Amino acid sequence: MEFDLLFKAIYEKDEKEINRLTPVVLKVMVSYLRFTFSASEQDAEDCAQDTILKMMEVAQVREDIPENAGGYARQILKNYFLKTYRATTKEVKTEQTDFDSKQKDPYDIFINQELKKILDFCLEKLEEIHRRFMSYILNNPDARAADIGTKFDISESNVWVRRHRIQKQLQECVRKKL
Repeated sequence: MEFDLLFKAIYEKDEKEINRLTPVVLKVMVSYLRFTFSASEQDAEDCAQDTILKMMEVAQVREDIPENAGGYARQILKNYFLKTYRATTKEVKTEQTDFDSKQKDPYDIFINQELKKILDFCLEKLEEIHRRFMSYILNNPDARAADIGTKFDISESNVWVRRHRIQKQLQECVRKKL
């Protein structure tokens, strides 16, 4: 709605209305880019300002206001953002990427090892059938509930109930150990 009003004000050269609507439309544009594209504040502001300038250029050239001025303005905004994103983002080719050679933060490695020790301890505290059940789920994360149910001779809905209850037990155990 504000886009349409701003386009009309620009087209009619109504400076008072342009000055009133521009901050509102800029805020809407920045919010749209931040929410939809996870744009940085600076990039979103730059693209929004470029869009307003483009709207002014279009209004000077066109004889009439675009039918769907809001959609037209959003398309301009999106195109500016994508252009900016492509210009600032470096493409990494997969043959150049060596994930194994990346240096990991020693602190992160330590924390992960400690958490794994705690989880293993808590798994050992479970009853044998529950330990086997959770070990199977942890080792087969893509397994379907029906397949797990067949393996442990329980219904599919019981798989979800059992899994939830055991996860709660593990969470409580881990929480106590931290």
